[in-house]
Amino acid sequence: MSMTAMDLEQDDYVMTTTSLPYIDGDVDPQTRSAIQMMIEQEMTTFTPDYLDTPPVDIQFSIPRIQEEWNKILENDGDYHLPEIDNERYTIHKPNDRQVEVWEDAIKRAKIKLSHIYTSIENLELFDAYGTNSYVYNIEKLERNKELLQSVLEDYKKEVKSVNRKRHKEQKAAGKKLERLEQEWKQLVLSRKNIDDTIVQLEEEIAQKRAIVDDDISLTMSAYNDYESSGEE
Repeated sequence: MSMTAMDLEQDDYVMTTTSLPYIDGDVDPQTRSAIQMMIEQEMTTFTPDYLDTPPVDIQFSIPRIQEEWNKILENDGDYHLPEIDNERYTIHKPNDRQVEVWEDAIKRAKIKLSHIYTSIENLELFDAYGTNSYVYNIEKLERNKELLQSVLEDYKKEVKSVNRKRHKEQKAAGKKLERLEQEWKQLVLSRKNIDDTIVQLEEEIAQKRAIVDDDISLTMSAYNDYESSGEE
């Protein structure tokens, strides 16, 4: 992950997903789009995909809740808790004269009445303490929010510090690379000049050797003619 020089100068925090070094400079939009596409294609091969939020390993103290939570994890979140059965709280007028049916109806009525009493108590408690509870909860959430924002800002500063350090190191390395590149170009140019000089010298040597060979041939021919005339 790196940030461009423009990103470092902005006040707002900017984070880009790219592995391009700073010394390469800015790239045109078409090239950047192609690079981003290659990054996204590479990210699809990651196992697991780090962009997916992994299941949170939570341990509940109540076995029944832990059992339902495990079912959610086993089904990758595609699991719904069974609906609450309200039938036991429903009162039906008995249509039978059997004692068991009326006893069941009375039992359901008592359950319903107990539920109503509990609801009334909850409403009274909420009326007496609910407002303060909400205020306390909001204050607690605000404190948590401030704490998380502080942690987030610390991470942002750390990321910026790392990127500034990398930016500085890569700029320094970039200057060294540019110097070495110039030296390499000079060496390549010198080597080319040397090769050209060698080729030129070889041509001159070949030409002079041809001249010398011709002179030797003429000299040997004249000598042979002289020898032949002397014998006669």
